[in-house]
This record gives sequence, structure tokens and C-alpha cells, in this order.
Amino acid sequence: MKKTIAIVPLLLLASMLTLLVGCNRSTGAEEPTLTEGKHSLTFTLQMPQGEPVTYRSAIHDQPEWTVKSLTMYQFNADGSKLLSIDQIDMLKLQQTGDAEYSYTKDFDPDKVGTTSRFLFVANDEIDGVTEGMSRADFEKLLMTKQLNENGTSKDILTGTDPDYTIPMSGVAKQGNTELIALTGTNKGTTVVLTRAVARVDVSNHVPNLTITKIYVENTYDRTTTFPTKNAAGEPTYQAPADAQKVKMSAGFADLPNPFTGIAGAEGKELKKAFYLYEGPQPENEADKANATTIVVEGKLVNGKEVKYLIPFTRTSATYTPVNIKRNYLYRIILGDNTPLEPDSKLVFSIEDTPWNAVHLNHYMPVLDVVMVRTIECEFFKYDYLNHTFYTSKPRHFDFELSNRFKNHTKYTIKPLNADAENTPHELKKDILDIERLFVVDFEKAAESASFDKRTAVYEITSDAAPEIKCILTVVYDKDYVNTAYKK
Repeated sequence: MKKTIAIVPLLLLASMLTLLVGCNRSTGAEEPTLTEGKHSLTFTLQMPQGEPVTYRSAIHDQPEWTVKSLTMYQFNADGSKLLSIDQIDMLKLQQTGDAEYSYTKDFDPDKVGTTSRFLFVANDEIDGVTEGMSRADFEKLLMTKQLNENGTSKDILTGTDPDYTIPMSGVAKQGNTELIALTGTNKGTTVVLTRAVARVDVSNHVPNLTITKIYVENTYDRTTTFPTKNAAGEPTYQAPADAQKVKMSAGFADLPNPFTGIAGAEGKELKKAFYLYEGPQPENEADKANATTIVVEGKLVNGKEVKYLIPFTRTSATYTPVNIKRNYLYRIILGDNTPLEPDSKLVFSIEDTPWNAVHLNHYMPVLDVVMVRTIECEFFKYDYLNHTFYTSKPRHFDFELSNRFKNHTKYTIKPLNADAENTPHELKKDILDIERLFVVDFEKAAESASFDKRTAVYEITSDAAPEIKCILTVVYDKDYVNTAYKK
């Protein structure tokens, strides 16, 4: 980029302010341009074009990162006072590439040398904002769209059919600080814009199930402009104090016709099944009826009508709540590629990952775990889709871990329930010193305690991306029989 060197003594060096939707990394903005006679900041709105992470749930499309409106809120240095509200003229927002825009904001000369904090809201115009209010009060204001009883996912997006957009918000940062000094020395400033909703995809892996209806119970009806935070400033993803739980009668995407299940790595998918507001789930299984729950209605091939409840829990094997977070992707996997018996329970699991990239990969999980050295028989079964292992033998079992991160050095295994804490496990390498293995040892556990059933749930993460999790569930039941096994 060329630099024009001015002779006049008072000039402001324009900085690059990069808005990354759902991405926490700097894009390495270029050196700012010196422009004679103007005091301005150039904002580059740039969405990520891909991450060193892939996730098999979805391919993003333009409406999920498009900016149709943008408002900048400038606060004083300590955040106690909102100084100005700038509703950006979208005619001045120049599209400079795929998912990239540029906008230049001029400032009065008397603002040179001041330090401010800049907050942004895209695709929404927040009610109740007044100059002079504090940042803390501003962040508690609600996004304008609220979900009524029996509403749909479209009701919490902005725009109209077919031009829906997703509300987003973010804070400008320069390195690790939010203090932006208008001194002509700004560079590498980043705004992390995150979507105010989570996205849910559904994958039908039940060969003999046709889904005819899908909806949500106990979903939150509202959300704040910015996520709630704890004392340390970390997001807690809590719903607003006055939020209500309501029924969402339909999602966003139309159901395939027919929405039959198929076997295979991908299954029959409904992308953009739902957009939901964030909020926690009950911690105890006794309160599971109050969890956000996907309701699936359909028919088996024999004509029997069925209805299944899918609460936001890691797996159907045990209740481990999955809190819904804004700007996260959730993939609900129904079934395990085997037919359902008329009165049997539906096996399911829920995968989640931050919603960081524009393009996602369908087929290859970035963090994976597979069963090794055990042949499936009437006593064992490994449901790869749901990462769930069933056994009637109290032995030790090895699970091979793999990932596709560039900077991976180690795994962390976290027990998620009491059964996992009480079952010995360890990380080790195989004889070639290349495969990392997770060992769940029921045989040792049986030596110290007598039990007939145990469901151990483990969270597996890599130090390269600890926010991305793979959940392994190991179910021991002395009476378990793999009815799908054929001798």
C-alpha cells in the first residue's frame, strides 16, 4: 500500500479496523494510509475465508455473514458514557471482495488524541440506546427480535423473506486492549463480530425413519445485544433475566420431502434446521423436562407413527447438558445407521463447535476418536457416528485419537460424570509412538467396586483448539447384547 507523506503538522494516521465475524484472530492489517486534510479511520469488514479447522455439519452461505446495516457506538475510555451513535450509510460501505467491505469514518479534528472504545452492531437497530448511557447498560439491551409462543426461527432473524440476515455484535480491539487512541498510530485493530444466534443442523441416520415434523420446546425467547459476562469478563452465555422459554413451532429450513434416513458418514441432513438464542440447560437429569428439546415426529417403514424427544444433552446414553451459545454450530445426529424397532429408544448425540469459518467441510471431523483392537460381536458395539461404545464385558478398551490441527501437541481428557471419574483411564502412545490412545478400564474398576451398569462420558480436547470438543461415551451393561450383530 502506498503512503503519502504530508507536510502539514497535524495529520491523523488512518488505521485499519478489521471486523471478523466469529473469528478471534487478527488478519494482519496493512499499515494505515496518511491522507492529507482528513482525520479518519478506515474500517475493513472482513469475514474469514476458512479456518485450519473443519466441521462436517454445514456449508455457510452468504446470508449467514452478510452485513445489511451497521451501527458504531463510541464510548469514552472507561466505558461510563456513550459519546456518539453512528448509523453507517450503507451506500458508503464498499464491497471489496467475498465477505469483505470497506468503510471510512471521518472524525472532527478536535478528537485527535482522544481514547475511546468502539462497539458495533450489525443487522439490527437496538431500542433504548441513548447518548450518555454506560457501556454496561448498553450491553444488557435486547436484540430487537423476540420469539413468541409457536413462532419460528425466521422470527429471530432480521430482514424479510428471502433476504434474512443474522444480528451480530462486536468490540474493537488493538492487540489485547479495547482502548483505541485516535493519535495516528493505530494499526492491527480488530473487531470480533459474533452472531447473536446459534445454528442447529439435524442429520437423520435411521434408515427406516421418515421425519414429518420437527420443532423445539423450551427455547429462550430473547437475547442481549452482547453476551453476559462473569467478573473476569469471560462470556457466560446466560439468557436475560426476564427471558421466557417458549415453543418454536418450526425452524428455518423446510424439511426435505421426504426426510428419510440414510446410512453413511453424512446421513440425510437438514442444514439450518434451527436458529436459537443462547441459554443454559438444567444441570440435573431430574429437571431434564425443562431443557431445550428438539421434538422429532415421523413414521417408521411399517407405518407406525413415532415421536422422539432430543434434549440438549451430549448423548442419549446419559444426561450431560449442552448449553446453547451464540455463534456456535450444533449438529444433532439421530440414529446410528441401523433400523429402529417400533418400541426402541432413539440413539442420538450432539456435536458442537464455534461458528468461525465461512466454508466448512462436510466429511472429515477435525477431532475424532475410533475404537481399536476390538472386533464387533454380540458383546461389543461401537457407534462411530455418536462416538458411543457398548459392552457387556468389564475389560479395558483402547480408543485411537486423531486430529487435523496444525499446532496440536497434547490431548486433555475430562470426565463429565461420576461414572467417568470412577473408571480408571489414561492417555498413552502405541508401540510406534505415533497414535495417542485413550484407555477406559472397566476391568480395573470392577476389581474395586461391584456394578452391573456404568455409563462413562469423557470430553476430549486438543491444546491447539480447546474450544472444540469430541465426546466419547462408554456404556457397560452386564446384560447388553448387540442385536444388530450377525454371526
